[in-house]
Amino acid sequence: MGTRSNQNAFLTDRLLWILEIVDFINKEQNIIIYGVGNDTIQLLKLLNKEVIEKIIYVDGKAETSEITFSGKKVLPPYKLIRNSRKLIPTTSLIN
Repeated sequence: MGTRSNQNAFLTDRLLWILEIVDFINKEQNIIIYGVGNDTIQLLKLLNKEVIEKIIYVDGKAETSEITFSGKKVLPPYKLIRNSRKLIPTTSLIN
């Protein structure tokens, strides 16, 4: 029973953390999300269309080839220096 209680506490903490991230994204005008994998796909399900439109996507895969995500060109990481936006890495954010 202790293990189940620990798992529930972990899930509750994780869900609260995810909700804080969604709230942060909703409040900010300029957001860059680093990583365009499954975690970002799951995160976008929690955001409305207007919020998704303001996001810039960055991924290391864009250094070797042009890729798009959510209808937008994905930038390579070296272009982060040229942008003064908030950065949210999503690796292992949502499972």
